[in-house]
Amino acid sequence: MPNGQLIAIVDDQVIVRSVHACILESAGFQTQCFATAEEFFAALSKETFSCIILDMNMPGMSGYDLQCKLEELGIFIPIVFVTDIGDVPTAKAVLKHGAVDMIQKPVEPESFIATVRAALRNAAKTTA
Repeated sequence: MPNGQLIAIVDDQVIVRSVHACILESAGFQTQCFATAEEFFAALSKETFSCIILDMNMPGMSGYDLQCKLEELGIFIPIVFVTDIGDVPTAKAVLKHGAVDMIQKPVEPESFIATVRAALRNAAKTTA
């Protein structure tokens, strides 16, 4: 499934970005990492992302704020939230706004890859 699909990883922690990129690249995905939502938005006009791996809590614009901004702009890219905060109200809010899933840090590699693949499959079904 990966074939040229570019996955954006947006997380303020460099080690988390690196680990997530390694896991996804081991499954054949291409990744591009961003430390902030603002960096991601700067690249958005130049790149086409198949999925976004998004941290909830970041300095500046939060992951949830980024999700809402994309929705406001009419940009619909599958989002998988990866967070160390797993409260029910937050999960309900991000899912209500279209996130595919919300998983806890640290991720389990096989489950993480499966979640991203499922997000891509579901996106392909809705655009077909």
